[in-house]
Amino acid sequence: MFNNPPNLNRKGIESTPFYLILSGIVLLLTASVVFPSYSQWQESMNLGKTAAEAKEILSSIESVHSLGDIGSIQQTELNLPAGYEIEVRNTSIVIKKGNETLKRYPVDVELIYRGNRSISGPGRYRITIVYWIRNDSTNEGKEFLIEVLDK
Repeated sequence: MFNNPPNLNRKGIESTPFYLILSGIVLLLTASVVFPSYSQWQESMNLGKTAAEAKEILSSIESVHSLGDIGSIQQTELNLPAGYEIEVRNTSIVIKKGNETLKRYPVDVELIYRGNRSISGPGRYRITIVYWIRNDSTNEGKEFLIEVLDK
C-alpha cells in the first residue's frame, strides 16, 4: 500500500566532497581573475572622474573669459578621488598622480592661481574663477581663486 522510499544512492553522497572542493577551486580561480581587473577598472574610473573635474574647470574658465566683463565670477565645486591632483598653471591645467603627469589641458588665456598650487583628492573643493584686470590685486579671501587675466 505504501511505497517505501528508494534507497539513497551511496555513490552520489560519497562524491559530494569532491564537488565541493571542485567548486571552491573554481571560485578561487574566478576571484584571482576578477579582482585584479576590478582594481584596474576602478583606477580607470577615478582617472575619468578627475579628467571630468578638470574639464569642468576649463569650461568655467572659458565661460568667464567669453563674457569679457571685468569682475565676472563663476564658482565651481569639485569632488576629487583619492590619489589624484589637479594643478593649475599659467597656461594649462594638469592632472597628476604622484610625480607622474597623466593629462595636460592647455588654456588659451593667462591664469593666476591664488591659494594652494594643486588640489588633491580625496575631497570636495569650491573654486572661484574671476575675470580680472592684469596687475590688480584681489583680496577675495577665497581658498581657491583662479584669475583669468584681461590682456
